Amino acid sequence: MSRKGSCKNTNIRYYIILYISEILAVTSLLGTIALYFFGGPQIPMKIKIITSLAFIFFLSFAYLCTRIERRRDILTGVGTVEYMRLFAEKLCAFRKIQYYTSIFLNIKNLKYINRMVGNDLGDFILKDYARILKKFINRGEAVCHMGGDNFLVLIYKHRVQDFIALLNSINIQVNVKGTVKEIPVRAHGGINAMSAEDNVNDVFEKANIAFKFQSQDRVQDFVWFQQDMAELLSKEKYFTFNLEQAKNDGSLMVYYQPIIDIHTSRVVSAEALVRWNKNGEILLPEEFIPLMERIGAVSEIDFWVLERVCQDIHHWIEMGNLPVRVSVNFSKVNLSTDNFTNRVLEILNRYKIDKSLIAVELTDTKTVQDNDQLTNFITQMSQARIVTVLNDFGICFSKPELLKEHRVNFIKLAKPFIDGIELENGQNPNQALVKNIVNICHDLKVNIICVGVENQNQKDILANMRCNLLQGFFYDHPLNQEDFKRRLKNPIYTN
Repeated sequence: MSRKGSCKNTNIRYYIILYISEILAVTSLLGTIALYFFGGPQIPMKIKIITSLAFIFFLSFAYLCTRIERRRDILTGVGTVEYMRLFAEKLCAFRKIQYYTSIFLNIKNLKYINRMVGNDLGDFILKDYARILKKFINRGEAVCHMGGDNFLVLIYKHRVQDFIALLNSINIQVNVKGTVKEIPVRAHGGINAMSAEDNVNDVFEKANIAFKFQSQDRVQDFVWFQQDMAELLSKEKYFTFNLEQAKNDGSLMVYYQPIIDIHTSRVVSAEALVRWNKNGEILLPEEFIPLMERIGAVSEIDFWVLERVCQDIHHWIEMGNLPVRVSVNFSKVNLSTDNFTNRVLEILNRYKIDKSLIAVELTDTKTVQDNDQLTNFITQMSQARIVTVLNDFGICFSKPELLKEHRVNFIKLAKPFIDGIELENGQNPNQALVKNIVNICHDLKVNIICVGVENQNQKDILANMRCNLLQGFFYDHPLNQEDFKRRLKNPIYTN
């Protein structure tokens, strides 16, 4: 027999009792009115009083049923959100909230379980899961159903580990077409150790914030709330809500940092760098790009930058300026995008930009696990005759063998190598490392750009190592579109 049916019958019986109580209350009211106003003196007062009391009784019973409905979740049998809020208010009022921990938990893959056993048994699993949670809860603790496959519990701090152990061991038996199956039901979520300063909203919000971070990182099943999470989430919300407007009102901007031929001191290319003007404060990429990657919006920014670069190049050509190749940074998330190459080509064609004027620069690659994915990405770019650049070589890309496996056009030597390249007491092993990397690149016919050059001494050392392309503050900071356009008219540095 499907145990889901018993759950439905429970709900039906409850609503039948509620509706009958309401009908009897209305009937008693009408009867009382009729007796008092139309019954005349022949109707005994006792009957009128009994009718009035019946109305009060059934009305009170219906009201009680409604109160129970608001505080008890009909499907799962545990508390509702209103019940949990009232419970937390009581703890805060008596200054006991600091002895508790709130845990927001979500059942993993409940949709998959529903597809596997059917929606009827899926609801039974949810109900039985709630029963197990309720059984664990002691006096002075609470559990509520937040809706869907989400629950919130408020338990004493010393019982958290026991509760997590319970969540990792729940198995529920169901009868599927005559066969009894035991289904492991696991959860993940966020945890917040309550403090004396916390209020009722913190019971819900902080554990939920921790869960959002767990859902994004998925390194461990449960994540403890930390204060910087709330601050980070606030920033994420700001950038999420304002991204579209920033693209249109000029808050999101593209700057260009020149790349210089060390022998001629001439601008031969540039890197496009995005900036965000937040209420007059210019934010660097590291202040918002990681956040945009967390919320899945970084690819949108990457392609916006590409389109803005193409617009600028088109404008420079129309104004009679000789453009240079511009590299556009793309996050690692684009490695798995099937139509990435087509999107790049579509934008170039829209603005009639020659492919030789754009380079795709792959950033944040230290977490790229799939070597085949990287190979396919670079192969697609090569087949489309688009120049590729690997950023932060030596940090994100730490193995020189990658230069053999991936036929890229350029690599950028990471800035920390350049920072430590100057001589100290006549010896510096960092120079030998940089020199070997430069030699490998020359042997493999891969162009190398040394990033972060800040003084003449660094420039001279790199010149002796045959590093031909430099980028850094020694020549120029990143320039806005107008300043870079002026630099294109005067492309040779004299320092």
